[in-house]
Order: sequence, then structure tokens, then C-alpha cells
Amino acid sequence: MIWVVFYTSRSSTGEPDQQWGDSDNPIYLKDHWQISWSKDEAVKAHQDILEQYNVHVSGIAPIDPDYHSDWSDAEDEKPEIVRCENGVGQWELSPFHDTFDTRQEAENALKEVVLGDAQ
Repeated sequence: MIWVVFYTSRSSTGEPDQQWGDSDNPIYLKDHWQISWSKDEAVKAHQDILEQYNVHVSGIAPIDPDYHSDWSDAEDEKPEIVRCENGVGQWELSPFHDTFDTRQEAENALKEVVLGDAQ
């Protein structure tokens, strides 16, 4: 199963559309998210984020396989590692289009997808 880690950071600087709270002492909010290949990886990333950033709100959530976008046509495809053709990385996890610099990173992600689906 694939997980999303999401958080909103607080800053003393930002764009007008990010401003929140008192205009005399403004706080600027910015949304962030990242994908994790397992719940354990998502929990670890979330803990790291809480230690590194001034977080306004945060969480983790599984991505529901019934409500997805870019791999909706590939629902029945078996995940596999292929050479990346767009130059973003060296390897790609198909059909998800996630790219990796090393084959080992791609293999680890594939294991998480396969094991996550089996749990």
C-alpha cells in the first residue's frame, strides 16, 4: 500500500495568499506532501518532519486504491522495475512512474509495494 505524508509548515515570511492569523504579526502557511511506500516509512518520515520543521498541522494516510489518478489504467498491472526513459532517474517503478537513482532503491520500493499489498 502507498501512503501520503502531509503537513503544513509555519513561517514568518511568505506570499500574501499564504498569510494566516493576525495581520500585525502574520504567520504564513505552506502545504507539503510526500509519498511513502509503507506505513513504517510514512511514520518515520512524519517523525522526521516534526523534528525538522515548525509544523502547523500534519498526518499520514493510505492512498485508497479505488481513488487514484495516474495509475488508474494500470490497476491490474503487476508492479515492475524498468529503465527510466525521461531522464528523471535511472530506474522507474512501473506503472506508478516513481523514479529512483539506484536499482537498489527501486527494488526496496517494489518490495514495499508487494508486501504492503499482501498485508
